[in-house]
Amino acid sequence: MFRSAGLDAERQDFSIQCDLGGSGESNERLIAAALEAGALAAKLAGTGHGGTIIALWPWPETTPLEEALRGAGASEVDRLQVAPGVVIEKDQK
Repeated sequence: MFRSAGLDAERQDFSIQCDLGGSGESNERLIAAALEAGALAAKLAGTGHGGTIIALWPWPETTPLEEALRGAGASEVDRLQVAPGVVIEKDQK
């Protein structure tokens, strides 16, 4: 339920932002392409008009997202490499 509500809020935020003048045609095109490809969320990164967005794509296969972004005009698609995080080791005494 929370995930769905969060996604609805994110999409509503994008709609409101577009109604207020948006963040530049290229950013809006990239965000729309990411959402249409199935991204859970997509947002402008930075101050706008720079063509940088962040898309939440939790699946290992990124080809659908990358193809959608390149089709919408992205010149580069970077992927975050998630580290395993903190590991707590027990002392084996």
